[in-house]
Amino acid sequence: MGSRIWITLNARLRPQDRGARSEIPLREILGASMPGSKVTGGGTLLSADREPLVSDIDVDIEGDVPGALELVTGVLEAAGAPTGSRARLDEGPPVLFGVTEGLAVYLNGTDLPGEVYASSDIDDLIAALAGSLGAEGDMQSWWHGPRETALYLYGPSAARMAELIAEGPGPVPPRPALPHRPARTHPAVQKLTCECHTPARTPHPGGGMSEHLRKAPRNYAWGLCGGEWVATSR
Repeated sequence: MGSRIWITLNARLRPQDRGARSEIPLREILGASMPGSKVTGGGTLLSADREPLVSDIDVDIEGDVPGALELVTGVLEAAGAPTGSRARLDEGPPVLFGVTEGLAVYLNGTDLPGEVYASSDIDDLIAALAGSLGAEGDMQSWWHGPRETALYLYGPSAARMAELIAEGPGPVPPRPALPHRPARTHPAVQKLTCECHTPARTPHPGGGMSEHLRKAPRNYAWGLCGGEWVATSR
């Protein structure tokens, strides 16, 4: 009779992103290293607004059970599993694992003038965020809710990601096919909420923002002007 590993990822992932980032690598490694072992289930805990909160994965193990837990958690950490994730083999104690911290960027989707949304392109913001974060983080998933959209960023340090974002996203990569595209304004970045395992490390954006924005770090917008994202008050 085989064993089962119960996994809870401390990650805000859509089901398809959970599958692409975690379940597919697990299937490939298990198939090569532990034949007969397989991913048998997965799920996402949602809030009342259907925002993803945590992700679960179930793995049935055949063969080298003692080494299975280390193998599975190692694969998930290589895929960017956040700190605070845990895994349990059968009825054993939970084992904490994870190597990244998370930062959620929420975009105001209802309270801005209609022309802002009509002229916005979220792909420009995502590209600019990626340019600012570089190797310090990447977007693992997103969520579109009734009033806001969230971008879920993960990297070695949530505090460092917040610092880089607060300095303002970097230049938007040029699009040669649209050389004369007019400047646009993106919906407001409504708030930054840190998903660190340790709440005391919740960062407060600062750095290259103006003084009045530093006094209200959770209520500012980024506007695209001349190919650069600049902070403006709401």
